[in-house]
Amino acid sequence: MLDDYAEQIALNGTRLGRPESPALEGAASKAIENAFRELIEHRYFYQKVTVDLTDMDAAIKESVKQAKIELARSIGPVERLPTPATPKRLEELRREVGARPWRLATRNLGDNPSTAKIHRIARTGAQPIGTDVNDMNLHFYLPAVRLQCASRCKGSRTFTALPSSHDSEFDSPYPRKLPAGTEQVFAAVYRCDMCREAISTILIRRVGLRLHLCGFAPRREPLPVKSLPEGLVPILNDAEQAVAEGDLYGGFYHLRTMLEHYLKTRLAIPITQQIRGDDLVENYYEALETGIKGILPSLTTAWEKLSTWLHTRTGEAEDYQKQRDDISKHIEVIVALGAGAFAKPSLSQPDAKSAAAQNKTQSGPPSR
Repeated sequence: MLDDYAEQIALNGTRLGRPESPALEGAASKAIENAFRELIEHRYFYQKVTVDLTDMDAAIKESVKQAKIELARSIGPVERLPTPATPKRLEELRREVGARPWRLATRNLGDNPSTAKIHRIARTGAQPIGTDVNDMNLHFYLPAVRLQCASRCKGSRTFTALPSSHDSEFDSPYPRKLPAGTEQVFAAVYRCDMCREAISTILIRRVGLRLHLCGFAPRREPLPVKSLPEGLVPILNDAEQAVAEGDLYGGFYHLRTMLEHYLKTRLAIPITQQIRGDDLVENYYEALETGIKGILPSLTTAWEKLSTWLHTRTGEAEDYQKQRDDISKHIEVIVALGAGAFAKPSLSQPDAKSAAAQNKTQSGPPSR
């Protein structure tokens, strides 16, 4: 188990004289790294991620077990047996991770070989003997992430964190102790590994075990959905940007507009023609082959839910993501099936150019 976290254990350096360490530090550091990746790659502004310490619990149990085995093999009196890894003890250690200051590190040691050694030394550091366990630094690596490169690559690429991501700690108000846990703010600087030109700075707030995505500079480009027809992509991009920047109801509006454009294009209905949304969806399902209606994500449900959230100003970002994925999956399957998806062959292959041209036209308020 310890081998799984060898890199993180080596990063933390300082050892606490207890059976739970360094397994706790290694597994917790890895869990923090995974949470940062989830937040940066997949979450929108102001969404939160909780660090999952399930693997840390398992690592601690294994470490305590090994400590007991070593004690049984030892010669001489045993001063103290390891504290059992009970649920209560594991909860105490989880609170400890939420209370300790986190110090980020990068696997990138800079572009100048002459300063690499300085970066390597600076990313760790011992603390004075007697430092309270809740004040002991917990070091973790910023993960490599997949982001959209807006520079020369113009596509999804791997970005790695630069050494400039480190905080200086000089005159900083962080870390600061709050009832919910230690508060910190991280500014992670990422660069595209391919072109080495595109740079993104990401602002993340941490309280206890919760990470909160607060900013992207420059703003993050959404990852393209390859399965969508060309004319729908700009509308989905508008929806993604709206939700990413905190305008959830704008995201619902754009996503429902995209669905309206898709349905009208499939039914060869002009975008500007007024038609009730439920009638539009019903006409679409009448055109589908009976055998596939029940196996596809429901566009009826998507339309109804998006309309409800939009008009009642309810719903969460997770609701948007669920309907976006369902609509995209539905369209992906229809595109893959081609003519076999429709009882009416004329609806199987809408003209891509005319669809794109129609979708560039403002449709006004979505159909009701």
